[in-house]
Amino acid sequence: MGTMALSSFVKKHGYEVDVFIHQLEKDLVGAVLEVEPDILAFSASTTEHQFALKLIEKLKAETNLPIIMGGPHPTFYPEIIEHPNIDFICRGEGEYALLELLGALKDGTDCTKIKNIWMKKDGKIIKNEERSLIADLDTLPMPDRELYYRRYEVLRNSPTKAVYFIRGCPFDCTYCFNKAMKDMYKGKGAYVRARSVEKCISELKYIVENSTTEWFHFNDDTLNVNRKWFYELLNRYKEEVRLGFICNLRIDFADEKMIDKLSEAGVDRINFGVEHGNEQFRREVLKRDMANEHIINLGKYMKKKGIRIFTANIIGFPGETIGMAMETIRLNSYFKPEFASCDILQPYPKTEIANYAIKKGCLASDYSIDSLGRTNIAHSHNVNSSYSIIKQDNIRRLENIHKFFHYMVMYPFLNPIFLLLSKLPPNKIFAHIWQLPEIRKKIRYSSGFKAKLKEFMKLFN
Repeated sequence: MGTMALSSFVKKHGYEVDVFIHQLEKDLVGAVLEVEPDILAFSASTTEHQFALKLIEKLKAETNLPIIMGGPHPTFYPEIIEHPNIDFICRGEGEYALLELLGALKDGTDCTKIKNIWMKKDGKIIKNEERSLIADLDTLPMPDRELYYRRYEVLRNSPTKAVYFIRGCPFDCTYCFNKAMKDMYKGKGAYVRARSVEKCISELKYIVENSTTEWFHFNDDTLNVNRKWFYELLNRYKEEVRLGFICNLRIDFADEKMIDKLSEAGVDRINFGVEHGNEQFRREVLKRDMANEHIINLGKYMKKKGIRIFTANIIGFPGETIGMAMETIRLNSYFKPEFASCDILQPYPKTEIANYAIKKGCLASDYSIDSLGRTNIAHSHNVNSSYSIIKQDNIRRLENIHKFFHYMVMYPFLNPIFLLLSKLPPNKIFAHIWQLPEIRKKIRYSSGFKAKLKEFMKLFN
């Protein structure tokens, strides 16, 4: 979404943009050379930056073009500007920063004072401050979906389209980047901003009219925090769009009336974060102020309304016992979501949970961002990479429980067996077991038995 937002913004000011997805190109370097670009841009999340650096090295050698990296990683770990093949980084929102940089490069004028941009000049690194946040998101053009659709038909024809309508999050979950982002932008405008409902509905209609769309996924984490705005969006959606949709909710800001509104608008699935089943730990260590009773009651109410539920959970916290992990499993079991996803904690440097782990003596003295290179990142399915860097006696057992998590939620009578198995060394069999619920997720939106079977077989190609 960030790439599409940047593309539409600079196109509005006369620039040409193209995009390449490495996995969908037979010859990435050749495809890039064919369009004869003037600058190469990469967006990278943390740990993905290592993969991006390999591509950057290859493209730099072939093109010697200026290269800029933006996105989450350079925003929070700007020291990546020291990499020899990176010329610029952009921290935070990139629309105006990228536009000014492109103008300076085109005109040959000074680019050393562009806010949000760090760069190299004469062997030195120039670090510019962040500009104020964009106050009115309606002033931005609609995200440039054609950027992807014209080159990658598979994306145009994907039945589920993701949309984002909100920037910023008001919460301070300790395992998340958000607190650091808010601190970075302190005094630079309202942090949480939403597009108007009119703009949101216009984009949804455009997507329906210009692509194959059967479902929408409202991907904003805090979609329901502003109740008035949210209800207006649901009312308009029910009248003017009328497609099934998935959304993420902050469960502590939801109630039965809100679930009724979602049901009336056509919601098929609701995703929400449980994260941990120990209420005191969740409140005090994770800074997620929500009650178990509320989570259970709303989960059951969603099931009663026929709404599918996906939950997000984390295992492997510093000081977490097997008993505490079982509390998370039991909390999910009370309402049995269709899919109980679970990730192993990744304590990113500069987050509060990383500082907590260091104080608890659970991280090595040489801990750094590169320590995360082989861990499981956001539902990664690399069977060799789903382990924790936390140092504590029970961490290997917690890794195994992570692999069994969904089954332990769905079939609690088997939990004594899973707990016995968790005492074995982590292995590839357990890692493959972890992936099986994902197969169900991937075939959920295929229609008809043959289509489902075809999608199922693709997973093994």
